[in-house]
This record gives sequence, C-alpha cells and structure tokens, in this order.
Amino acid sequence: MSGEPNHITPLSLSEINSRIRQVLKENFPDNFWVVAEISEMKVNAAGHCYLELIEKDNLSGKTIAKARGNIWAFTFRLLRPYFETTARINLTAGLKVLVQAQVEFHELYGYSLNITDIDPAYTMGDMARQRAVAIERLKAEGVYDMNKSLELPLVIQKIAVISSSTAAGFGDFKKHLLQNDGGYKFTVRLFPALMQGEEAVESLISALEKINNMAHPFEAVVIIRGGGSQSDLSCFDDYWLASHVAQFPLPVLTGIGHERDESVVDLVANTSLKTPTAVADFILSRAQELDGYLYDLQSQFVSEVKRNLEQKRSELLFLFMKFAPRMRDSLQRRDKKLLTLGMTFRKTWSQNLASQLALLNGFYSQSRNSSQHILSAQRKYLSRTTRQLQVITGNYIKRKQAMAVRLAQLIQSLDPVNVLKRGYSISYHHGRLLKNSEQVDSGDTMETQLHSGRITSKVTGKNTQKETETDLE
Repeated sequence: MSGEPNHITPLSLSEINSRIRQVLKENFPDNFWVVAEISEMKVNAAGHCYLELIEKDNLSGKTIAKARGNIWAFTFRLLRPYFETTARINLTAGLKVLVQAQVEFHELYGYSLNITDIDPAYTMGDMARQRAVAIERLKAEGVYDMNKSLELPLVIQKIAVISSSTAAGFGDFKKHLLQNDGGYKFTVRLFPALMQGEEAVESLISALEKINNMAHPFEAVVIIRGGGSQSDLSCFDDYWLASHVAQFPLPVLTGIGHERDESVVDLVANTSLKTPTAVADFILSRAQELDGYLYDLQSQFVSEVKRNLEQKRSELLFLFMKFAPRMRDSLQRRDKKLLTLGMTFRKTWSQNLASQLALLNGFYSQSRNSSQHILSAQRKYLSRTTRQLQVITGNYIKRKQAMAVRLAQLIQSLDPVNVLKRGYSISYHHGRLLKNSEQVDSGDTMETQLHSGRITSKVTGKNTQKETETDLE
C-alpha cells in the first residue's frame, strides 16, 4: 500500500510486547492450574528446567496447543524429588501433568508459563485412568484372556526373546537359562526392540510381527527388560501393545522388572514374572518338574513291576503247591500209558521189521537169479559175436594181403630197370627226356639208355609218325 502514512504515531515492537505483557498481567494476576502433556524436557547446567507443554485432541491425537514452561532451579530442586517420590515415576517427557503456573510475557523471549508447583496425584490418576481404560477395552473386545488360554508346552525349548540387545537383563536371562546345572538344552533367539520412550510401542509390536512371520515357529515368546522407573515402563500399559500380546498365537511370558504394580501387558500375557531371571527360573523349573515327574514315574513303574512279579510268584507258588500232587499222579499215569504204548509199538515194530526183512530177502534172491540168467545169456552172445568178428576180420585181411601182392608185382613190372630188360630204351637230349620227335632236329646229338650201357647217336632224319628212323654213326 503506497502513499503517506496516517498521522498516527507508530509503536515499537517492544512497546507492543510491553502492552501485551500488561494485558496478560491484568487478566492473569494469580497463579492457576494447567493440564498439559510434557513433550520435551531439558535441564541446563545451572539447574533450570525448560519444558515444552502441549495439548492433544482426544479423538485425532493431533496437537492443538503448545506453550513453553520454565521451572527455575531453586523450585525444580524441590519439585522433582517430591513428584518422583510420590508418584513413583520419573518426571520426564510423555507424562500428562497438572502444574501450577504463572503467565509471563517477556518483551524479548515472548510468552511462557512459570511453573511453581506440580500435582503428582493427577499424573498418577491419569496413568491409572488410561490403564483402566485399556483394560476395560481389552475385556470388552473379548481378547483379555486369549493368551492366557494358550497351553504352555511341558518343556519350553525354542524361545523368541524381545529385549534390547544391550540390556543387562537379557544377558542375565541367557546366562541363567543356558548355563544351567541340569544340562538342559534351549534355543534362544533375540528380536531387538526399544524398551522405553515414545517409539517403544511401535518397536515392540514390530518385533512381535517378525516372530509371527517366522517359517519355523517358536514355542513361546519372552518379553524382558532389566527394570526401570514407572515412566520408563509406561509403554507396557499401551492398549495397542497389550492387544497384540493378548492375541498373539504363542504363549507370552513377561519379565519386565516392575517393583510394585503389574502393567497391562503383564495382565494379558500368558505368564507374568517380575524379572528376566525369574522367567529363566520358571522355564527351568518346568524342565525340572518334567524330569522329576519322569523319574517318579520310572520309580513307580519299577516298584509296580516288582510288586506284580512278587504277587505272581506267590500265586504260582500257591498253584504249584496245590496242583503238584495232581500233576505227579497225572504224570505217573501218563508214564505207565507211554510205557505200555512203547512195548506195544516195539512188538508191532519187530513183527513188521521181520516181515519186511523176509520180503527184502525174497526180492534179493529173485533179483540175483534174474541177474545171473541175464549175465549168462549176454556172455554167450558176446562169445558168438567175438568169433564172428574174428572170421570176418581174417577174411578181410587175407583179401587185402592178396591185393597188396598184386600191386607190388605191378609196381615191380613198371620199374624202368625191368622195362629196359625187356628191350626198351630211354633217349635224352641235353639231359631232357625225349617223348616225341619234335623235341630234336636233324643233326642233333642224343643219348640212349639201354639195360646195359649208354650209346650216343646223331639224328640224320626224323619222322613225325610213330616210328622214327635214325642213322647211327
């Protein structure tokens, strides 16, 4: 907006703040009680406590108002121990409080509430009210006793633990459980979670969901922490966490470390114990109880077996004494009967044996005679056959010998020496035997072998006919 300013004297910022301060002082001259939730809390080195106070909508949970609060060191040194001793919880962020305050407005620092007193009864009542509301809601929804209705295994060996990984309580639990004197074996897996603060509820529920989604289910879930103040444990009064525990499909055991009151989670859990070590003792005690039960059962079984054996022994002895005379008489009668049967059998057997022997002797004689006749006939046949073979063989040999003589005579007659004796000769030309006249020509010299001597001749002529004419020189 342009133009000359109105002829109004402008106010400085400090003057406006001073007027606001005066208005607030006139309208809020005295201290008054304020209900608010502590969202932040800081204590500086001088001992002054600075708070951020908020108000949330009951339905949406959104912050609808905010203010700074101060507790000066002198007052804070008195209020803090008074509040924590009375309420049994630490004064910390997250608590809903009723404080007595005076409205202050400083030109430089602005609006704040100067707190001079705090009512621990209100905070205790609010926490109790929220706790009661959560319990009634769980009961109205029918889930309050669901986890309690689950039956615990006789021995819990596969255990999922929800705790802080650095918590001393978790270390005590593992050491006490796994290093037991009985040598019992357990499987423990940690699912880390925040155990206090504004994010604790969400972290604990997330751990429960991880356990529920495991492919290999556990036998029980243990939620433990090593104790703490009432405000540190306020997350275990949360409705949503308690609802998840109440409806969890596995038995939940708690050892949260409350010194006095039970949390809502303790109330809906299957089994609630005070400390992590107490949870370990409870799990061990179930194993020891089963061990003792089995030992007692074994002792009872052995005793019962011994008693039954003794009773049966007595009954058998009684029966033996009662029936022994009858048994002896019966045995004697049976012995006599067996003796008679034996004698009868032996006599019958002897007679049968004699007849069988006679039958065998007759069969033997018949077989012997028949065998002798057969052997005699075979001998005659063999002798006759032998003589016939001798005659036939002799005739065959004679024929073969005559044939051999004739063949020898024929071979002898064909001997070249004998042929030459009969006037025949053999002619050669250059050492080759002459068989026809074509093998020589006129003028060739040839040799002729006679029975006695050899002559040499010269061919003067030849004839291709069977007769060959030669001139001898």
